[in-house]
Amino acid sequence: MRRPLVAALADGARQYVRDNENGATFPMDNDAVLARRIMQIAEDPQFAARIVENGYRDYERLFAREIVIDHLLDIYRTVIAARRAA
Repeated sequence: MRRPLVAALADGARQYVRDNENGATFPMDNDAVLARRIMQIAEDPQFAARIVENGYRDYERLFAREIVIDHLLDIYRTVIAARRAA
């Protein structure tokens, strides 16, 4: 089951989570804003559905198993080719 993403604005999340597009963000260590973002999702099903759909689309584009495997294979091929050339 898909769920809305609520993420602290930590380094990793900043790279992938776009506030109000594919997730809801809040400043780190700010419980009040976190609570407001959770309530926004609970009270606005259209908002929740939109960030879920956009987030899932991003997941499929960036992190689906096939994408990650292809990316890792490309890295391995590059390393092997560099070693052979050395």
